[in-house]
Amino acid sequence: MATIDNLVTIYRNVHRLPANSDLPANAWTQLTLMAQGIDISRGGQQTGDIWTYASAVSWIHDSARATTEVAVLSYGFLGDVTLGTGGIDYLVSKDGGNPNNLNSEYYAKFSLENRFINFAVNLVKYGEAKVNFIQEYGENGTAYATFQKAYLKLLGVEKPIEDIISILSDEIPNGRGGTYTRGEYFAELGGDGGNGLGTRAAMVGWLMAEAVKADKGPYVEAMKAYLADIGLDGKALALNVFFSAYGKGGDNAIGGPSDPGLPGEKASFAHDWNVDAFNQEPDHNTHVLASDGNDVIKPIITDGPGGLDAGKHIRTAGGNDVVFVDNGTMRGLIDTGAGNDSIFLEKLDGRVITGAGYDNIDIGSFASLHLANGKVTDIAVIEDFQKGFDLLGFPGQAGPGEKKSLYFITTATFDEALTAYAGLTAANSNTVFEWGSDTYIFHNNGVAGLDAGDGLIKLAGVTGLTVGKSNEAVDIVFAA
Repeated sequence: MATIDNLVTIYRNVHRLPANSDLPANAWTQLTLMAQGIDISRGGQQTGDIWTYASAVSWIHDSARATTEVAVLSYGFLGDVTLGTGGIDYLVSKDGGNPNNLNSEYYAKFSLENRFINFAVNLVKYGEAKVNFIQEYGENGTAYATFQKAYLKLLGVEKPIEDIISILSDEIPNGRGGTYTRGEYFAELGGDGGNGLGTRAAMVGWLMAEAVKADKGPYVEAMKAYLADIGLDGKALALNVFFSAYGKGGDNAIGGPSDPGLPGEKASFAHDWNVDAFNQEPDHNTHVLASDGNDVIKPIITDGPGGLDAGKHIRTAGGNDVVFVDNGTMRGLIDTGAGNDSIFLEKLDGRVITGAGYDNIDIGSFASLHLANGKVTDIAVIEDFQKGFDLLGFPGQAGPGEKKSLYFITTATFDEALTAYAGLTAANSNTVFEWGSDTYIFHNNGVAGLDAGDGLIKLAGVTGLTVGKSNEAVDIVFAA
């Protein structure tokens, strides 16, 4: 799928437009401009307008400030409710069955601030957020206290009371040729006095609009995570929580274990090709360009050799990438960047960099050792493996595995330690051990002692990893 197709998909899903529907002309022009900029940059060239996938998606999200963002943040902040697919369609889509949806003529005359205020007053006085609002701010709370508490919760910083008094006292147009204070404006729209539920709800609605315009605060970040979720496939699950799911630390938050990522591309490579998210050199041997989305990278299956040659690389960027290197040994470099990536290798005899995120590496079998004068050289290595985040797995055919620990004199060398652990490893089984700041996995091929038929993988810069079977919550899994 081309970049423009991915951006159009996200735009339709965020704006709740039917598949294959026409986009507004100005939106199509902007999406095309961004897609061209992204593709030119990925190809190793410079342009006047430098767009990234992330900045393009941010533009799409911002283009829905007056519609989708109003619905999502209002329900999320005021009611701690996550809108499901049907709910967001009803509130936003012209085809959602609601004649007064946020894209209707009814809301056309509303400013961004008044859209948020309208939603807030209705949700708090008559809707799903009333109980939650009273619990949070009190049934008889004051406007000043409500403003201060809501500001801290919404934007993550405190607002001094003197600043709040100044904001509520500011003179603004009243729409009738005169002026009134902002506090009187909220009271007029709330309809129940200076400290009424409706007035305070109107005030919080205005604060939500200000947070969205400033693009700041933990709830705005949670809202963006929700938009990323529906942007991927147009679907969202209705939940009785919002921030704990999409806010910082939540499973669906950006960078969380269930971060949906962005629509990506599918590509195939040959054993002697490079795959890159950006053709940095540019290199004529970079036959395949990955993206910042959820890419699926697979080898071209032929009668010839598979795997990935030494000196070649597969470098993806953001997104939840899936990389397969089979029909041969992976002797090159795989760097999957940020995201919750999955890497499937037939054999590892090269280098893997997992990057940030919750990554899964599945290795079918061990490549043979490189021995020189009885010492191991060129050890296969996995870098950036994070305890408690990443998972390394081996199938049943690799044999069982367990973690072992021996004590050595201070002058002992790594090769002496490896020989000792090899002697403790049963035929066709595996020993996980630590040396210095690294963890190693040694595989015995069935012949006693250390020989070229054995296997070894290094997990650089990480110790304290747990080892077990597939039904256990551990870092290294052996299916046998």
